[in-house]
Amino acid sequence: MLVTCRTANFEMNHIPWKEQVIFELAPLERSEIGKLIGRWYGGGNERGQRLRDVVMRSYNLFEDRQNAINGK
Repeated sequence: MLVTCRTANFEMNHIPWKEQVIFELAPLERSEIGKLIGRWYGGGNERGQRLRDVVMRSYNLFEDRQNAINGK
C-alpha cells in the first residue's frame, strides 16, 4: 500500500502497520514545477496552463519564504 502526505502532517502513530518504508522527496526547482504541471495535465490543457501561470507568478514569494527559513 502506498500512503502519501505532506511531511508536516505525517505522524507515525497513525500508521497501523508494524513495518514502514519511508521516502522523503527533495523540493522541486522552479523549472521542475512547470514540467510537472505540464505532464500532469498534458500539453495544451487550459487548466494546466492557468495553474502553471499562477504558480510561476507566486513562486518568488515561495522562494523568498524558503530562503528566510533556511537563512539564505
